[in-house]
Amino acid sequence: VADVAAVCGFPAPFPACDPAAAVIVPPGASMVLPPGIYGDLLVARGGSLTLGGGAYQFCNVTVSRVAHLEFQAALEVDVSGHMVVGPSAFVGPAPGSGVAASDVRLFSAGTLVRFSRASQVQARLCAPDASLRLTQSGSHVGTFIAARVGTERISIEHPDMNFTCADIGDGFCGGSCPPRRVCGQTKDGCGCVLQPQ
Repeated sequence: VADVAAVCGFPAPFPACDPAAAVIVPPGASMVLPPGIYGDLLVARGGSLTLGGGAYQFCNVTVSRVAHLEFQAALEVDVSGHMVVGPSAFVGPAPGSGVAASDVRLFSAGTLVRFSRASQVQARLCAPDASLRLTQSGSHVGTFIAARVGTERISIEHPDMNFTCADIGDGFCGGSCPPRRVCGQTKDGCGCVLQPQ
C-alpha cells in the first residue's frame, strides 16, 4: 500500500498531547478519565482505566501486565509516541458497553506498537510509521494497520468475518480461516496458522 495513512484515515495534522498532564493509574487501582488532552498514560500492573466516548490525546500509552484499558462508548485515541500493551493486559470495549472493536479508533504517530504475550486488544489501529509487534498467545479482534507487522503465534479476528477452526475428531482440525491461513494444529490445539509457501 503506497499511502498507509490515507488508507486508515490517519488524522492530519495529528492532534498534540500535553507532556505536563501525565495520567498514572496505580497498581490495582481503578479510574475513569474524561475526554481531553493528556501526557503519558501508564496503567500500572493490575490497574484499570475506563474511558468514555469522545476524543483523547496521549503522548505515550503503556498498559502494564494484567492491567485493563476499557472503553464505555465509541471513541478516538490519538497517541503521539509509542503504545505498549503488557502481558495478559486487555485493551478494548468494557463488558456490557455494547461497543464493538470497530467503534474503538486508535491512532499512533510513533514508531513502536507492541501487544505482549497473552494480551487482548479489540480495536481499529492505524499506525502508519510504526512497527507493530504481536507476541505469542495474544488474541486480537479488529483491524490493525502499521508500516511493518511482526507476529508470533497469535489469533487475529476481523470483526466482520466469522472464521471457525476446531477439532473435528481423531486429531484432525477443520473449519474456515482468513486469507493466507489454514486450519491446523498449534501447540494450544486447532487454530488458523500461516499457509505454507
